[in-house]
Amino acid sequence: MRISDSAYDALKFISIYCIPSIATLWLTIGQVWNLPYTVEIGTTISAIGVCIAGCIGLSTAAYEKALKEEHEGISDDE
Repeated sequence: MRISDSAYDALKFISIYCIPSIATLWLTIGQVWNLPYTVEIGTTISAIGVCIAGCIGLSTAAYEKALKEEHEGISDDE
């Protein structure tokens, strides 16, 4: 799976900064205010972040493989 550079950058930003911050905020506020399903919602938010990180990892692996194949194809022709 390959994604565009702009999508990659956005997903990486979201998975590194936004989702962990939102999960931490929810878990903290939920415990302080005794909100229902605090742990369940916090865990779900974290799971979404892990899923996005997995997609980023797959995309990175596909991109690096394509670069390697492209590089090997160029050096074989010369």
